[in-house]
Amino acid sequence: MIAELTRCMSNNDYAGNFADFLAQRPEGKPFCFWYGAQEPHRAYEKGAGLKSGKTLANAVVPPFLPDTPEVRSDILDDCLEIGKFPPPE
Repeated sequence: MIAELTRCMSNNDYAGNFADFLAQRPEGKPFCFWYGAQEPHRAYEKGAGLKSGKTLANAVVPPFLPDTPEVRSDILDDCLEIGKFPPPE
């Protein structure tokens, strides 16, 4: 998980909430858990990806987007918010 949240990111602990849910459900019973995060959705804090240490050169720009510094920075901002979620164990 990223160390610092931007002003546009929720402080919800999504992974922790899910772990708590799993710990409380009856063993062997089916379940439904609705996951609805606000990240990574607009609005991003402009330039937060760069401020976090990411570089424009490392942004992978899909071919349907213009390869400009603004687009690269926007992709980095999106990646920063995605980084809030811990990788699966």
